[in-house]
Amino acid sequence: MSLIQDALKRKSEEMPPVQPVVPETQPASAEEDVASKGPQSVMILLIILLIIALLVALGGLAFSLIHSGKKNKDQKPAAAAPAIEIPAEVPIAPVVAAPRVEAPTPVAEPTPVAEPAPVAAPDVEPVVIEQPMVEPWPELKLTGIASSGNQRIAIINGKMITAGRVIGEVLVREVRDEQAIVEFRGERRILHVNE
Repeated sequence: MSLIQDALKRKSEEMPPVQPVVPETQPASAEEDVASKGPQSVMILLIILLIIALLVALGGLAFSLIHSGKKNKDQKPAAAAPAIEIPAEVPIAPVVAAPRVEAPTPVAEPTPVAEPAPVAAPDVEPVVIEQPMVEPWPELKLTGIASSGNQRIAIINGKMITAGRVIGEVLVREVRDEQAIVEFRGERRILHVNE
Protein backbone atom coordinates (compact mmCIF):
# COMPACT_ATOMS: atom_id res chain seq x y z
CA MET A 1 0.00 0.00 0.00
CA SER A 2 2.85 2.33 0.66
CA LEU A 3 4.05 1.92 -2.90
CA ILE A 4 0.77 3.33 -4.19
CA GLN A 5 0.92 6.24 -1.78
CA ASP A 6 4.51 6.98 -2.74
CA ALA A 7 3.62 6.99 -6.44
CA LEU A 8 0.68 9.35 -5.89
CA LYS A 9 2.85 11.69 -3.82
CA ARG A 10 5.50 11.87 -6.53
CA LYS A 11 2.91 12.48 -9.18
CA SER A 12 1.35 15.35 -7.25
CA GLU A 13 4.75 16.97 -6.77
CA GLU A 14 5.44 16.85 -10.50
CA MET A 15 2.14 18.47 -11.53
CA PRO A 16 1.69 22.23 -11.20
CA PRO A 17 -1.14 23.31 -8.93
CA VAL A 18 -4.50 23.85 -10.64
CA GLN A 19 -5.99 27.27 -10.26
CA PRO A 20 -9.77 27.54 -10.40
CA VAL A 21 -11.24 29.54 -13.30
CA VAL A 22 -13.48 32.34 -12.18
CA PRO A 23 -16.11 33.36 -14.74
CA GLU A 24 -16.26 37.00 -15.52
CA THR A 25 -19.59 38.57 -14.80
CA GLN A 26 -19.14 41.51 -17.13
CA PRO A 27 -17.20 41.76 -20.33
CA ALA A 28 -14.07 43.78 -20.20
CA SER A 29 -15.27 46.20 -22.91
CA ALA A 30 -18.36 47.28 -24.82
CA GLU A 31 -16.98 45.65 -28.01
CA GLU A 32 -16.98 42.22 -26.37
CA ASP A 33 -20.59 42.85 -25.20
CA VAL A 34 -21.78 43.55 -28.80
CA ALA A 35 -19.81 40.60 -30.12
CA SER A 36 -21.43 38.21 -27.63
CA LYS A 37 -24.99 39.45 -28.32
CA GLY A 38 -24.53 39.92 -32.10
CA PRO A 39 -25.14 36.35 -33.25
CA GLN A 40 -28.21 36.04 -30.99
CA SER A 41 -29.79 39.23 -32.31
CA VAL A 42 -29.11 38.20 -35.93
CA MET A 43 -30.79 34.83 -35.32
CA ILE A 44 -33.84 36.48 -33.76
CA LEU A 45 -34.08 38.89 -36.68
CA LEU A 46 -33.87 36.03 -39.20
CA ILE A 47 -36.59 34.07 -37.38
CA ILE A 48 -38.88 37.13 -37.38
CA LEU A 49 -38.32 37.66 -41.13
CA LEU A 50 -39.03 33.98 -41.82
CA ILE A 51 -42.32 34.16 -39.88
CA ILE A 52 -43.37 37.29 -41.80
CA ALA A 53 -42.56 35.60 -45.14
CA LEU A 54 -44.64 32.54 -44.19
CA LEU A 55 -47.59 34.71 -43.17
CA VAL A 56 -47.46 36.62 -46.47
CA ALA A 57 -47.33 33.34 -48.44
CA LEU A 58 -50.28 31.87 -46.53
CA GLY A 59 -52.28 35.06 -47.01
CA GLY A 60 -51.64 34.99 -50.76
CA LEU A 61 -52.66 31.33 -50.94
CA ALA A 62 -55.88 32.01 -49.02
CA PHE A 63 -56.68 34.99 -51.28
CA SER A 64 -56.14 32.93 -54.45
CA LEU A 65 -58.36 30.10 -53.14
CA ILE A 66 -61.15 32.51 -52.24
CA HIS A 67 -60.81 34.35 -55.55
CA SER A 68 -60.87 31.11 -57.61
CA GLY A 69 -63.95 29.95 -55.66
CA LYS A 70 -65.80 33.11 -56.69
CA LYS A 71 -64.78 32.60 -60.32
CA ASN A 72 -66.16 29.07 -60.33
CA LYS A 73 -69.48 30.27 -58.91
CA ASP A 74 -69.78 33.00 -61.55
CA GLN A 75 -69.05 30.67 -64.46
CA LYS A 76 -71.89 28.81 -66.07
CA PRO A 77 -71.66 25.05 -65.74
CA ALA A 78 -70.69 23.12 -68.84
CA ALA A 79 -73.54 21.69 -70.83
CA ALA A 80 -74.30 18.27 -69.46
CA ALA A 81 -75.34 15.35 -71.56
CA PRO A 82 -79.08 15.30 -72.13
CA ALA A 83 -80.89 13.35 -69.49
CA ILE A 84 -82.51 10.13 -70.57
CA GLU A 85 -86.02 9.83 -69.34
CA ILE A 86 -86.79 6.38 -68.03
CA PRO A 87 -90.49 5.77 -67.70
CA ALA A 88 -91.51 4.78 -64.20
CA GLU A 89 -93.58 1.70 -63.74
CA VAL A 90 -97.26 2.51 -63.65
CA PRO A 91 -98.72 1.45 -60.31
CA ILE A 92 -101.86 -0.61 -60.52
CA ALA A 93 -104.59 0.46 -58.12
CA PRO A 94 -105.85 -2.36 -55.88
CA VAL A 95 -109.40 -3.55 -56.47
CA VAL A 96 -111.61 -2.81 -53.49
CA ALA A 97 -114.62 -5.07 -53.04
CA ALA A 98 -117.94 -3.57 -51.94
CA PRO A 99 -118.93 -4.35 -48.34
CA ARG A 100 -121.33 -7.25 -47.88
CA VAL A 101 -124.82 -6.45 -46.68
CA GLU A 102 -126.80 -9.21 -45.00
CA ALA A 103 -130.56 -8.85 -45.28
CA PRO A 104 -133.41 -11.17 -44.31
CA THR A 105 -135.09 -10.47 -47.61
CA PRO A 106 -134.14 -12.26 -50.78
CA VAL A 107 -130.84 -11.12 -52.13
CA ALA A 108 -131.07 -8.82 -55.08
CA GLU A 109 -128.53 -8.89 -57.82
CA PRO A 110 -125.35 -7.29 -56.61
CA THR A 111 -124.30 -4.15 -58.26
CA PRO A 112 -121.23 -4.64 -60.35
CA VAL A 113 -118.03 -3.32 -58.86
CA ALA A 114 -116.51 -0.67 -60.99
CA GLU A 115 -113.21 -1.87 -62.23
CA PRO A 116 -110.42 0.64 -62.51
CA ALA A 117 -109.95 2.09 -65.92
CA PRO A 118 -107.11 0.47 -67.74
CA VAL A 119 -103.99 2.54 -67.53
CA ALA A 120 -102.28 3.09 -70.82
CA ALA A 121 -98.63 2.16 -70.89
CA PRO A 122 -96.36 5.15 -71.37
CA ASP A 123 -95.03 5.70 -74.84
CA VAL A 124 -91.62 4.11 -74.88
CA GLU A 125 -89.58 4.02 -78.00
CA PRO A 126 -88.11 0.60 -78.63
CA VAL A 127 -84.37 0.33 -78.34
CA VAL A 128 -82.84 -0.62 -81.63
CA ILE A 129 -79.45 -2.28 -81.43
CA GLU A 130 -77.63 -1.95 -84.67
CA GLN A 131 -75.63 -4.98 -85.61
CA PRO A 132 -72.91 -4.80 -88.18
CA MET A 133 -73.89 -6.06 -91.56
CA VAL A 134 -72.46 -9.51 -92.07
CA GLU A 135 -71.84 -10.25 -95.69
CA PRO A 136 -72.48 -13.83 -96.63
CA TRP A 137 -69.65 -15.88 -97.99
CA PRO A 138 -69.51 -16.02 -101.76
CA GLU A 139 -70.40 -19.35 -103.35
CA LEU A 140 -67.20 -21.33 -103.80
CA LYS A 141 -66.83 -24.86 -105.16
CA LEU A 142 -63.52 -26.68 -105.20
CA THR A 143 -63.75 -29.11 -108.12
CA GLY A 144 -60.19 -30.35 -108.19
CA ILE A 145 -56.53 -29.87 -107.33
CA ALA A 146 -53.72 -30.17 -109.86
CA SER A 147 -50.00 -29.97 -109.30
CA SER A 148 -47.28 -28.58 -111.47
CA GLY A 149 -43.86 -29.44 -110.08
CA ASN A 150 -43.78 -28.27 -106.45
CA GLN A 151 -46.77 -25.99 -106.88
CA ARG A 152 -50.41 -27.03 -106.34
CA ILE A 153 -53.25 -25.41 -108.23
CA ALA A 154 -56.86 -25.31 -106.95
CA ILE A 155 -59.73 -25.30 -109.38
CA ILE A 156 -62.36 -23.08 -107.70
CA ASN A 157 -65.53 -22.13 -109.57
CA GLY A 158 -63.89 -23.36 -112.78
CA LYS A 159 -60.79 -21.12 -112.42
CA MET A 160 -57.25 -22.33 -111.76
CA ILE A 161 -55.79 -20.49 -108.77
CA THR A 162 -52.56 -20.87 -106.78
CA ALA A 163 -51.97 -20.00 -103.09
CA GLY A 164 -51.75 -16.24 -102.52
CA ARG A 165 -54.14 -15.35 -105.37
CA VAL A 166 -57.63 -13.82 -105.09
CA ILE A 167 -60.88 -14.96 -106.63
CA GLY A 168 -63.46 -12.18 -106.28
CA GLU A 169 -62.92 -10.98 -102.70
CA VAL A 170 -61.71 -14.35 -101.41
CA LEU A 171 -58.00 -14.97 -100.83
CA VAL A 172 -56.65 -18.48 -101.37
CA ARG A 173 -54.28 -19.01 -98.41
CA GLU A 174 -53.07 -22.56 -99.02
CA VAL A 175 -53.67 -25.43 -101.43
CA ARG A 176 -53.27 -28.99 -100.02
CA ASP A 177 -53.75 -32.47 -101.50
CA GLU A 178 -57.55 -32.70 -101.07
CA GLN A 179 -58.49 -29.22 -99.78
CA ALA A 180 -57.91 -25.47 -100.10
CA ILE A 181 -57.87 -22.92 -97.26
CA VAL A 182 -59.57 -19.65 -98.20
CA GLU A 183 -60.15 -16.38 -96.35
CA PHE A 184 -62.95 -13.83 -96.69
CA ARG A 185 -62.96 -10.64 -94.55
CA GLY A 186 -60.74 -12.14 -91.86
CA GLU A 187 -62.63 -15.46 -91.60
CA ARG A 188 -61.03 -18.66 -92.86
CA ARG A 189 -62.70 -21.76 -94.24
CA ILE A 190 -61.54 -25.06 -95.65
CA LEU A 191 -62.91 -26.16 -99.02
CA HIS A 192 -62.88 -29.89 -99.77
CA VAL A 193 -62.89 -31.37 -103.27
CA ASN A 194 -66.46 -31.87 -104.62
CA GLU A 195 -68.29 -30.69 -101.50
